Amino acid sequence: MIFSRVRNRISAVVSVYNELVCKPKGIKQYSSDVKVTSRVKQVDIPGPDPTPPFKGNDSDFPCVLRNSISGPEPEYEKVISGFKTFTYKQPFQFKYHDGILPEVTIAYETWGTLDESASNAIFIFSGLSSSSHARSHAENLKPGWWEKFIGPGCAIDTDKFFVICANHIGGCYGSSGPSSINPLTEKPYGTTFPVICIEDLVRFQFMLVESLGISKVLYLKIY
Repeated sequence: MIFSRVRNRISAVVSVYNELVCKPKGIKQYSSDVKVTSRVKQVDIPGPDPTPPFKGNDSDFPCVLRNSISGPEPEYEKVISGFKTFTYKQPFQFKYHDGILPEVTIAYETWGTLDESASNAIFIFSGLSSSSHARSHAENLKPGWWEKFIGPGCAIDTDKFFVICANHIGGCYGSSGPSSINPLTEKPYGTTFPVICIEDLVRFQFMLVESLGISKVLYLKIY
């Protein structure tokens, strides 16, 4: 249904362009045929043993070379330290297009204390563009993006709960993403970074939680 509407709109635009521009000037008219494909062209880099392979997207966006590396949100530009990292040193398989990373790192921050039974953990599933810095702490005193909601006596009470927040895979604030260095090429992944879905994000977050010795966690989604 959606593709049909897109095709119809593109066909209408092309028809108007041909009628108003191409015909009067006697130039070649454009075709309104639209082909839709869900397959992303891949680049595969087999590494020498025991180095695992890398498989990602074979694409290029010239605008990446023109844009500034600084982001539009100054609060986030300073999030370059004060977080912990967990690195999975084995190949990580993504759900779509057989994407593979040789290793994956996720940046995260914690507040509160994990109890003896490891049963008081809350994992904040943040917005896709957010850093892990949801609240200030001793390693980063800068106010977090959810400063008023996390802390002693707050809605998410760190006197009761052990709170975890991570920068998603593909993010820009410490986790593996397009700006990270591909160990096989020693260059940033850039546009070759594999396609990510929510299932990939959650699966790796569970790996992070398990690395902290936690078997049960409450999830809190932030949009």
